[in-house]
Amino acid sequence: MKYELIDIRERVENTTFDKAYVKGDPWKGYEVRNEGNGIIIAETSSETDAEFIIYARQDIPFLLAEVERLSKELAYERGVIDDKQYKSRR
Repeated sequence: MKYELIDIRERVENTTFDKAYVKGDPWKGYEVRNEGNGIIIAETSSETDAEFIIYARQDIPFLLAEVERLSKELAYERGVIDDKQYKSRR
């Protein structure tokens, strides 16, 4: 899983936009545009899909940080448990 998380982080860091916005309507479809230069990033017929694309740029780094935090916490807890098990055997 570690390598998959590294790949995900690299994909996020290599995206060409930091912020984006949705332009469109239900009849013509929706465009996801780069907030900096207005270039179309994606097109979709679903407003919720367009919003997902926009928020993924911020949500994925948050989720990666949370996975890292929880991994460190789990490693610490495992160390404490292993240490207690070792001491109880003595």
